[in-house]
Amino acid sequence: MKGEPVLRSDRLGDSHEPRAFDVFGPKIIATRGRFGDYALESRCLTCEMSEADLRDEIPRQLPHAFYEESRNLRCKLLQWRFENYGRIQADESALLDLEPRMAQIGTPLCNVAESKQFRQELIEFLQRTGAEDRSCRPQALVLEAIARLVQKDGSTLHIKSVVTDARTLSAERGEEIVLNPKGCGAIVRSLGFHTRRTRSGYVFDAEPDHLSVLKDKYGVNL
Repeated sequence: MKGEPVLRSDRLGDSHEPRAFDVFGPKIIATRGRFGDYALESRCLTCEMSEADLRDEIPRQLPHAFYEESRNLRCKLLQWRFENYGRIQADESALLDLEPRMAQIGTPLCNVAESKQFRQELIEFLQRTGAEDRSCRPQALVLEAIARLVQKDGSTLHIKSVVTDARTLSAERGEEIVLNPKGCGAIVRSLGFHTRRTRSGYVFDAEPDHLSVLKDKYGVNL
């Protein structure tokens, strides 16, 4: 965010001093897979590429004209910035139905676009991305385990049972998830359930109304 620097520790002699870096601005990052850190991934709009045959008009080696064309393009983009500096104001009113993070990173793109069709397609893309993102979170897996256990065992559940069922679900899907009772308890509490300690371990009550809201949010169909 503008005006929100990233702090890093720089070594100065025998001590370390905090140093602020201004990292505000759009970035394109190419990787071989999604980031392992969800906090970082949630700040990106991820486009997963697929293999395809290379078209004949795409050169295998960059021609000399490439560098001239890229310089002209950079000049045009800089000219656009000069012409629009201070003119565009952040208006997120059209994106308030999205998740906060999706609205935050989608607002600048929506505001600079003049095409109504593009803005509508962008909002639809953000909606799909948000839904897919929620379904891939650890919370979705834990929530599905909770919903399955409620059907079998009732609404009062043990954290250990949720861990076991979540691991089973993960194995069935060929996923590798590292989940222990402590981490599972943190996820359960982040979902709005209240855990309590008993002689047999931590338990919580999966209230039907709250569970139903969470299932709709994370796309759990049980």
